[in-house]
Amino acid sequence: LSRPTSLHSAEVATSKPISVESFGKSITKRWQGVASWYDEKSSCHVNPDPRCPTASGASLYQLIRDGVPYAAMWDVPLHSQVEVCGRGGCQKVDILDRGPARKLNRLIDLNPDTFEAICGDLALGVCPVSVNPITP
Repeated sequence: LSRPTSLHSAEVATSKPISVESFGKSITKRWQGVASWYDEKSSCHVNPDPRCPTASGASLYQLIRDGVPYAAMWDVPLHSQVEVCGRGGCQKVDILDRGPARKLNRLIDLNPDTFEAICGDLALGVCPVSVNPITP
């Protein structure tokens, strides 16, 4: 069986990094890669804490209840804000968690509302995106 090339190409695509200072840490100005999505149903069953805390300490249940546009990413400091752009437009999200799992070769995990807004149907699972930090 051969692997589809369209998503694989997007998974490995990266932009040339441009350094910018944010929270005392140099971060890339723009990334291109693959986004996925997560929510309490896909994440909290593996978290033994009943609050289902994110890496920032915020409860995933509370973030969802409050409609916070949360996301998980490794390459920017927690509490950073980034703009994520896909085929359906661009949305700002708060990086409040770490992920996605590095072995998946994905750039960012989004909340379901943001994923739907910029990628379309949740059933897609993944989509190509670009991510730009928003400097404070």
